Amino acid sequence: MRRSKGIRRALVEIVGEEHVSDEEHILYVYSEDMTAEEPSSPDYVVMPGSVEEIQKILLFANRERIPIIPYVTGNNIGGLAIPTKGGIIVDLKRMDRILEINEYSNYAVIEPGVSFGKLKATLEERGLRISIPYAPPSASVLPNYLLTGWGNLSTKYGCHSDMITSLEVILPTGELIKVGSCAITPYWFSNHPLLNLMGLFIGWQGTTGIVTKMGVKVHPIPKFRELHALAFDEPDDMVWP
Repeated sequence: MRRSKGIRRALVEIVGEEHVSDEEHILYVYSEDMTAEEPSSPDYVVMPGSVEEIQKILLFANRERIPIIPYVTGNNIGGLAIPTKGGIIVDLKRMDRILEINEYSNYAVIEPGVSFGKLKATLEERGLRISIPYAPPSASVLPNYLLTGWGNLSTKYGCHSDMITSLEVILPTGELIKVGSCAITPYWFSNHPLLNLMGLFIGWQGTTGIVTKMGVKVHPIPKFRELHALAFDEPDDMVWP
């Protein structure tokens, strides 16, 4: 894809001048990740601030046949967000709100830019927790869960995609859909009772749509008694008489 003033102008009309870039030093940041994957630059980077702006970007890109790459923090591995065919990187960092924490039904509703550090700190104030991966606190919760990540609670509750309760997704056509209980109620507690369509968006690396809101399971922090550590000089000393 070649850059053009017309494409840049259209993107500026959607998100504003300050949220569009085709400058080389900006594009370079998005051309690689922390692995040894071959770098490749996008043609444009846009940073939408709302669902409506994402819809307009996808409608425009779909009409013009321009590749789209969803992006949040770039902490992924294996080149998952490297734009191998140029196109537009849709950086979702600005959409970073924790929209709801439902302590009764044990779920939280988040936007793509919410980091593990932010959500963990907010939940702990309420005596709640989520499964945390072996990643920096700045890593985004939403893509990690979409890509079936694993964390400190996975042995008990399953991989992170098992902890997704509902989704709001924008399709490549710009159409907005909801999957899970949020499709028929105001609540995001489960992917039931409707037909389970989660598999259309989990594990696809953003190729089937851009997820703009996600419901995730949260769990009460367990109460612990005092923790005692014992050390022995010989294995035989560990046998109870």
